[in-house]
Amino acid sequence: MSLSRFTARRIALPLAATLLVAPLAACSGISQVTDSVSGNGSCRVAAEKIDAVIADAQANAPKMIAELITSGKFDAAALVDPVLESLDAAAGTATDPAVIAAIDDARASWNGLAADVQALGAPDLSGLDLGDLGSLGDVKSLSDLGSLGDLGSLSTLQGYGEELSAIVSARLPELQATGAALQEACNAQ
Repeated sequence: MSLSRFTARRIALPLAATLLVAPLAACSGISQVTDSVSGNGSCRVAAEKIDAVIADAQANAPKMIAELITSGKFDAAALVDPVLESLDAAAGTATDPAVIAAIDDARASWNGLAADVQALGAPDLSGLDLGDLGSLGDVKSLSDLGSLGDLGSLSTLQGYGEELSAIVSARLPELQATGAALQEACNAQ
């Protein structure tokens, strides 16, 4: 007995969401600044924005995948934009040279991630729609997914997710280090 189109869709969408959004989970909490820091609210705002962007990406993964499938477009670099905007706003209100330097370093790290993701480009999903996910009807269990071979656009989405994950994993140590330095500079005030 093969899985229905609905069941296949229920398997494929979370799989795709995980591949695209899971890499950001490792960044969560990078630069948490404690509430005891009152000297520089912009540090707290920047740190909270980073965490909010990551939490939103994780919480809205199914919606993002549905929009991706509907539109055939996905701009992973746009996930970084709110972080950069928040760091820019924090830099505009910071006066401590150590905090400004830490914000600049964090901005450079996130800009690097955005540039790498932008260079990756977007996957070609022009042939992917919910009907295509019905072609997974021969899947009897999750373990069968790996043996299906090329699934066209779904395979492209999986490959894109793997490449995106590799980019984030490569950038993660730098993002963590600059986040920790930002937290330290903010806490020192």
